[in-house]
Amino acid sequence: MPAADPLERVFEELLLRFRSMLDRMSRTDGEQFGIVIADEAKYERIFQPLLAEWRDTGIRRRRLGRLDRLVEVPLFVDGKTTRLRQMVDLVAHSMWRCYERRIPDLVGPMLPGFYADSGVMHGLVHLASNYRQCPCPACVSRVARS
Repeated sequence: MPAADPLERVFEELLLRFRSMLDRMSRTDGEQFGIVIADEAKYERIFQPLLAEWRDTGIRRRRLGRLDRLVEVPLFVDGKTTRLRQMVDLVAHSMWRCYERRIPDLVGPMLPGFYADSGVMHGLVHLASNYRQCPCPACVSRVARS
């Protein structure tokens, strides 16, 4: 996606997916809310103003509405103080190996943990213009539905 800032786009996609998941869950289980916890990093200074804007006026590119299902502003925590960070690192490393090095060995066991609805993976997204030819699990799930 050449016109977009990669960091903004990834964070925006993540929050859009989170909001969409909460919306889908709310249809069957009553109104659902969630909390986003992120690693404290040099990018926090970039994300905090974006989050305030998205919460108040809505996500810019997609016009999908405000981030109104968050119970709190996203929390940025020191990765050394929480063990959840290790899980995030494991998932991120596995995805990196799969998409950058074409080594999918660690991803397979994780796939059932990604949110899917009617066979389409929503919790794992690959932003690829040629998704119909991409062999990754996220793209394959979308091709099967189209």
